[in-house]
Amino acid sequence: MLSGKWQMHNDVSYRTIGTSFSAYQYSYRTGLRRLLTHDWSTAAGFAFFFTRVKFDKLNHEFSNEFRLWQEIVKGQMISKRLNVINRLRTEERFLAATSTKDKYFALRFLYKLSFVESLTARWKLQLGDEYMQQLTGNKLGFQQNRLSLTAILVVNAHTQFQTGYMRASLVSATQHNVIFTFSKTITNNEHRHKG
Repeated sequence: MLSGKWQMHNDVSYRTIGTSFSAYQYSYRTGLRRLLTHDWSTAAGFAFFFTRVKFDKLNHEFSNEFRLWQEIVKGQMISKRLNVINRLRTEERFLAATSTKDKYFALRFLYKLSFVESLTARWKLQLGDEYMQQLTGNKLGFQQNRLSLTAILVVNAHTQFQTGYMRASLVSATQHNVIFTFSKTITNNEHRHKG
């Protein structure tokens, strides 16, 4: 059983290509979170990603990726309804070979700033911007920037659904995604973390 300061996080996501229902990516992420204070937490875990090799929905090849991740999060209520969340994350990415690339390893650094507005007790709106740098081989450089707008349905203190739009600006392309995410946090008490 997890103590009051520990949580187990699980999420499953489905990202489409543009506004179609064709899958661009499936993912599963899990990890343990430690609540340090009311505003601060840290977490680590692993994830599996299956991503379409090309943006073309007629191409049915998906790449396989195993990922380790670590993060620190600070959430701060700046009004009764508005929460500002800063998240710093690192990821160790192990990508399998595909028809277009050899297998490779990458170390990615991510910073995300989010504004979460509570519309009602059950509905929230989140605006987020996430910037990423990636180290591949000996080269560190810009990997992508993600701007997203998401509606959140809070089922209870530990379960939520999210749907929204994400615009990913990559080095050589811009990608538009519709996102569906189900999140479940496992804990042994009713303490709810803002991050």
